[in-house]
Amino acid sequence: MHPPTCRFGNAINLNLPFHLIVLEGVYLDRTTQGLPPHFLKAESPTDADLAQVVQKISQRVIRKLQQLGYLEEGSDAAVATAYDPLMENAPELARTLAASVQQRITFGERVGQKVPTIASEPPF
Repeated sequence: MHPPTCRFGNAINLNLPFHLIVLEGVYLDRTTQGLPPHFLKAESPTDADLAQVVQKISQRVIRKLQQLGYLEEGSDAAVATAYDPLMENAPELARTLAASVQQRITFGERVGQKVPTIASEPPF
């Protein structure tokens, strides 16, 4: 068996592949009746079903962020509190992570500039 293939993006960010097998239905257990399992195909989710799942995830994420102090509680819209415990405890790490997410250079004479990618022109 071969090890999983890892791929890197233009900014040398690691992208791990995930391979999944998902059944579009369920197997009914009929062994108590002496019959083999029977596959019952499920209907595809509707746009309304997907919207309901996204809404529930959004509400839970906002509630968790409010509990952690990242968002103000009691407002209709999510409002950031500007509280960042990582910036308080490890400001260098916080700045490095922020630059990484924004694909910016963190240190040196080119600090703040976009990270050059293979598809882009050399910045020199």
